[in-house]
Amino acid sequence: MDSRKTVFLTGATGNMGREAVKRIAAERGRLRLKVLVRPEERAHPVVREIGRRKLAEIVWGDLTDAASIREGIKGADIVLHVGGLVSPLADRLPKEVVTAVNVGGARNIVDAIHAVADPRTTLAITWCICAPLLLLWAYRTLKARPTGPAIWLGLAAAAPLTVLPTYHFQHDAKLLLIAIPACAILWSKAGRPAKLALLFTLGAILINGDIFSAIRILLTRSIIVPHAGFISHLTTLVLTRPSPLVLLAMAVFYLLHFRRDATPSSLQPQIGGD
Repeated sequence: MDSRKTVFLTGATGNMGREAVKRIAAERGRLRLKVLVRPEERAHPVVREIGRRKLAEIVWGDLTDAASIREGIKGADIVLHVGGLVSPLADRLPKEVVTAVNVGGARNIVDAIHAVADPRTTLAITWCICAPLLLLWAYRTLKARPTGPAIWLGLAAAAPLTVLPTYHFQHDAKLLLIAIPACAILWSKAGRPAKLALLFTLGAILINGDIFSAIRILLTRSIIVPHAGFISHLTTLVLTRPSPLVLLAMAVFYLLHFRRDATPSSLQPQIGGD
């Protein structure tokens, strides 16, 4: 079994890239190299040297090709992104081309890292958050045995909690429609809970739906974290990945109302009797 760390390198034929190839090749005992190379650069001296000495695994493609980026990042432990268009060549090319390569390429790198990330870590964190909420929901349901409106509140809490920890597509947002009766029940009572119910329910359905997801992707593709600070990363998360946050907020909101409104069976009024 190969225990070496795998490095995925872009821009291998550039000034910084070719130096990176040399440095990484010198550490072949502990590092394995994969490079992204455009097909039209097959005859480039650096590419021929890589092939002749078997310095790296070559992934044919470019920064605007999301599929080749994903192929390169798959299995990589380290991503070294030094590819891009710079002066003087960039000055002679259309702005749209430069933006597509530099900004779009960086976005493809980030998207590919998210796409091929180890799901075990993400799943473990998700369950650490959702499991206590599901246990609270199950405990309240078994203890109280809700009836009437409380049943709809319980279903409204369960819907987002069942979607959160599992892989789902946008059309799975239809599951959230089960929260509409609970929203209507709270809306009939007016007040702040009514407004929050409408906000969370409508927001979760729209944000997790196909149309909004497509619009969000188009509007946020060019977003790049400006600084390495916590606030910048949090802002980027909210703008580019709002679905989990909205689902969690909806689940907590309805779970609180379900916990408050579900009446234990032992306290329910008895019908008939002396």
